[in-house]
Amino acid sequence: MAGQPTIASFFAPAPSREKRNDGSHAKAGAQPKSPSLGIGLSSKTGSKAKPAKRKASPSPLVVAKAAKAVDPPSCGEEEAKVEAVPEVELEEAKAPDCVGKRIRVWWSSEREWYTGTVAAANKAGEKVRVDYDDGDVEWVTLGKKRHEFLEDGLLKDEAAAEEKTKTRASKRRKMALIAEDDEDDEDVSMSEEDLGSDSDYCGEGGQEASDDEDEDEDSLEEEEALGSPRKKKPAMQAKKVEPPVTVASSVGTPPQSQNSKQTVVDVSPLKSPPKATGTPTVRQGAPNERAKAKMIGKLEGSDFDKEGGRNFSEREAQRFKFLQPDKIKDASGRKRGDPLYDPSTLQIPQGWFKQQKISPGQQQWWTFKSENFDSVLLFKMGKFYEMYEMDAHIGVEHLGLQYMKGEQPHCGFPEKAYAGNAEKLARKGYKIVVVEQTETPEQLAERNRKRKAKGQKVATVVNREKVAVLSPGTLFDYEMVRNTRECSYVVSIAESECFDGGARVEVGVSAVDVTTGKMILGQLSDNASRSKLNTFLTAINPVEVIIPKESNNSDEVLIQKETRGMLKKLLMNTKFTELIPEEQFWNGDQGLKEITPYFEEGRTPQTLQDMEANKSENAIALHALGGMVCFLQRAMLDQAVLPVCQFEVLPKDGIPCLGDDEVGARLDASALANLEIVENSEGAKDGTLLSQLDHCASGPGHRMLREWLLHPLKKISSIVARQQAVEELRKSRVADDFQAGLRRIPDLERSLTRMAASSVGSGREREGVVLYEDSCRRRLRAFLATLRGFDNLKELVERVKSERDWESPLLKRLFGSLDWTMLEELKSEFDWAKAERDGQVTPRNFPSYTQSLEGVEEVEEELGAYLNREKAEVYKGINWVKDSEMEVPEKTDVPRSWELTSQRKGKGAVRRYQTKELREILQRKTLAEEKVEKTLLEYLRGLMVGFCKHHETWQKAVEACAKVDVLCSLSLVAEGWCQPTFVEADQGIFKASSLSHPSCGDGFVPNDLDLGGDKSFALLTGPNMGGKSTIMRQVCLATILAQIGAHVPAESCTLTPMDAIFVRMGARDSIFTGQSTWNVELSECNSMLQQATPHSLVVLDEFGRGTATSDGIALAAAVMKWLINKRCLSLFSTHYHLLASEENEDIMLWHMACEVDEKKEVTFLYKIRQGVCPSSFGVNVAKLAGIPETVLERAREVIDLNESSA
Repeated sequence: MAGQPTIASFFAPAPSREKRNDGSHAKAGAQPKSPSLGIGLSSKTGSKAKPAKRKASPSPLVVAKAAKAVDPPSCGEEEAKVEAVPEVELEEAKAPDCVGKRIRVWWSSEREWYTGTVAAANKAGEKVRVDYDDGDVEWVTLGKKRHEFLEDGLLKDEAAAEEKTKTRASKRRKMALIAEDDEDDEDVSMSEEDLGSDSDYCGEGGQEASDDEDEDEDSLEEEEALGSPRKKKPAMQAKKVEPPVTVASSVGTPPQSQNSKQTVVDVSPLKSPPKATGTPTVRQGAPNERAKAKMIGKLEGSDFDKEGGRNFSEREAQRFKFLQPDKIKDASGRKRGDPLYDPSTLQIPQGWFKQQKISPGQQQWWTFKSENFDSVLLFKMGKFYEMYEMDAHIGVEHLGLQYMKGEQPHCGFPEKAYAGNAEKLARKGYKIVVVEQTETPEQLAERNRKRKAKGQKVATVVNREKVAVLSPGTLFDYEMVRNTRECSYVVSIAESECFDGGARVEVGVSAVDVTTGKMILGQLSDNASRSKLNTFLTAINPVEVIIPKESNNSDEVLIQKETRGMLKKLLMNTKFTELIPEEQFWNGDQGLKEITPYFEEGRTPQTLQDMEANKSENAIALHALGGMVCFLQRAMLDQAVLPVCQFEVLPKDGIPCLGDDEVGARLDASALANLEIVENSEGAKDGTLLSQLDHCASGPGHRMLREWLLHPLKKISSIVARQQAVEELRKSRVADDFQAGLRRIPDLERSLTRMAASSVGSGREREGVVLYEDSCRRRLRAFLATLRGFDNLKELVERVKSERDWESPLLKRLFGSLDWTMLEELKSEFDWAKAERDGQVTPRNFPSYTQSLEGVEEVEEELGAYLNREKAEVYKGINWVKDSEMEVPEKTDVPRSWELTSQRKGKGAVRRYQTKELREILQRKTLAEEKVEKTLLEYLRGLMVGFCKHHETWQKAVEACAKVDVLCSLSLVAEGWCQPTFVEADQGIFKASSLSHPSCGDGFVPNDLDLGGDKSFALLTGPNMGGKSTIMRQVCLATILAQIGAHVPAESCTLTPMDAIFVRMGARDSIFTGQSTWNVELSECNSMLQQATPHSLVVLDEFGRGTATSDGIALAAAVMKWLINKRCLSLFSTHYHLLASEENEDIMLWHMACEVDEKKEVTFLYKIRQGVCPSSFGVNVAKLAGIPETVLERAREVIDLNESSA
């Protein structure tokens, strides 16, 4: 093949089996149980593979020999002219003379000579082992590698060459090793393919391999493509090749937190990438890679800048002109700015592949990228996920990776780092598409044989498929969510046209947590401020929002401009995904049509059936459902999530139904924010009511406690049932024991959804995906962990249940409602302990498994008979090694039909052989063993499918134990607090003795309160910073605590259940919806007035201050009058003392006490007193705030002047 140009791929032909930083290293001669895509390597004693030597990506697959007519993927430059070196024939007699000689070998990809010593040679002398001076080892085929022997030990320039080697070679040259016997250092692989293989590849920018190396490359390519089972696969020198052409700036820029200093990489086309900062690593665990990469750049004088960053702008500008922002088009040819432009696709100019000489491997990458233009591709190549072009910039910026050597941006990470890195990118707001190999080299060879038989052109790359789409709302793998117990809702929102002049609008919502399978579906009748939508979104705190893309078609249901503005402001750190109406964001009819097949026999849940029966009243909700179903399909989670979804209907008023069709109390968005129930003003959990109560031991318990706080009960019987359970748990001291058991159990709620995904082969677990980790074993471990979790839960519940005769009706019901029948059946199906020990399921009664085992036994008997025959006819001392070779002493005469495969030199020298018949038997054995594995996988999948059919049973057990977990948590915070008493009344009552704040300690000043009954309205005055707002928050928080069944921080507390808690505090505007501070204040007040009842708790803090004093006082007085007449339980704080001048027997006048000394300095007492505060002491408080004395004096003069004029 000499003289023929090298066929190069955009990627290197296969993942090198050098010892990478992840510690992976293929075993010499080992035959993997699962399909392997790489070439096995083993290093000689004392030599190490250097992580930094991975110069360029491996290719999707090496090009088969039959495909040599493909154009090489150069950078458009001419091939380097390298004079072919004639083959050197070494005769057997000369073999001993080679050993020990000094030799230098030309590395064409490095354009350098490297010097070493010949340490060993095969019998024919064709192949020698060179131990280089820098510590690397390589087997060199002398006839196919340019070399020179050093006759006198040194060439005249060798000293300089050696010095260059010491400083440069170990940092630049990849070590290439032949796969060797791991049992003996001197075993030598002797297959014909190995003798004709070498490891050089063409470089980028026209640096093609020399002609004398082409045949080496072809031989290696053929070896992997054909997948011969007897071949020892040599290492490959990674080519410095052209990576796939990048797609540009449609990859979404992740949202940034206001409190975060996170830097977002600019991925605009034709721009240089950000400079790597910190100490990034090329591969996990390689701390010195950055220094090595810098050294490479300095030596080459390439595109490394002074700080070790990279500048690819010139190359991008020349090569990717169609990726200029004004030239980018989607697959349909629409440009940015077109209302129907689809940012997820890219149109590649016709003829660009041919013009740029794009190899088949490059074209495969381009196909995926052009179909997922808004995503970061994790492109699987052997053991590594590779990132190219703009994706590489993101990897360097956000994952701390380092650019690999080469002209194009390129970085990557090993398979075992997948979960951590993919999660990190997704949580930063990026959309990730995972592309996995679904074909092995052997399968490619078989496919090509069939194609040849049909006269079709052979394929040159393995098949790959898109298997997963990751975003903040679709993180699904256990490894990605195990460190958080929070819900991760994705919400789809649709909206109708506005009614009543914009005062009313119908909003459809569909929210799903893919980790738990919970879906909330409903249609809200909302106002102009979208207060109900605001409340719903504040409660679920979504991590991703799906909305229809803006369209010019006025007939389509869209998100109004005001709503878009509100969403952007409310969810500033949330990822937004816009889908094209109808095409990607389906209408209700299409959504119902698409979701129906996911359920058994097409029977949708009753919730959906009811909504479909009243389609006219739920049209917008069903439209939101259509958008969600399409999103889940595009995210490839539809099969995993939809069949096990637990649907919950959200009524039009936005108040969800709780258990037993009970409706909870309403907490609007303002109440959730101002009371800091589940999140503080900075978006964290510190100081919130949730953080104070959350002693839950399980993820489901934590999420349920959050739900209880967001939706307090209002039926007294349900509240009392919880109180009894909390009190009994507190007195019995069982809570600690129960929670200690729960902490040893995984998050079973998420495990259920994960099992549903595994049963249908979702994501990387789908059938055909080639993984180097044992996916079957990993799936089995997850299944066993779930089973063990439920088994431990069963034992825990039964132990706690038997400890005492429980009196609480709620605890009796929870402990007695669990059905463990299916769990016992699964125990009888297979031996759990044996499966955990062996890593595979051993069926107890599965005919297919028995038959497949018999097939293996038959082949093993045939193999045994063959070996016995060979021992009798050839040599009785034949050793059977590696389960694949016959080993005999070196000087044993063997038949000509025996083919030498490997040997060991030195003392006790041996040779190993195979025959055609033996290989056929081994092939049948491999097929029989694969059938056993396939049978076991089918059996395991069947077990998981059967397990998932009882999803409701398992979910019921999880919910019951989560409730007990929450009750235990509430019992642990009850010490020193009182159990409140609920009473029935026609209007609200709240009485408390020594009421404190739940988040404050002993230093907090308690207060006695008596509100309601004859007087339901309290007007609270007092100085600024005197504690008015805190008192009002205490009342609200105590009410919420009482209505979830918890104790309250008081000596005693009596109240009626509140049907809603409305809170109006603080001052803020809404720029996006065009509302001023005063407008927002009035809108929230209006929401109270429209929805409040005599059983509602209303809190207004300084209402009316957002406008002129006269207008503010007038409106405040009018609102007071309305609330008094409505008989709402109301707390109204104000600095308008004029409001207290009117005598009204329905108003209680309170003030926050303070003392003013002779120097007019204020001391706050934080105690409630009857009557009106004589002054707000604003100037005094200003003095405390450090206002200059001259300003204060002038303020006092103005006050005196006003008082005298009055």
